[in-house]
Amino acid sequence: MKRKSIALLLVGFIVLIGALYLNYIKNTNPKYTLEELRDMPEKELYQLFVDNGLRVHDDFSESFSDEKMANIFKRQFDFIIKTEGKTNLSHTGYRDMAEDTYKIYKRIVK
Repeated sequence: MKRKSIALLLVGFIVLIGALYLNYIKNTNPKYTLEELRDMPEKELYQLFVDNGLRVHDDFSESFSDEKMANIFKRQFDFIIKTEGKTNLSHTGYRDMAEDTYKIYKRIVK
């Protein structure tokens, strides 16, 4: 009985270490240059940021298609990066999106 407990504990520990390592790899790679991000198609750029934690306000999800959101995101991207997470659009959702964008950018850029 004691051996089974130790074996289960070891397996759990190994799984935990593996999960932490995979999370580390996921959060550190791949890295992009600003130019690579700027050159990405709208949908690819938008999806990259969504996959990395970009919050999309419910109003936007209800009002805009993914294609339209990708277009808005791409048009605002340079301004958001230059102003370190600010936007010139007034809706709270845009402000949150701008803050998320800059945080994600700092994490994924080379």
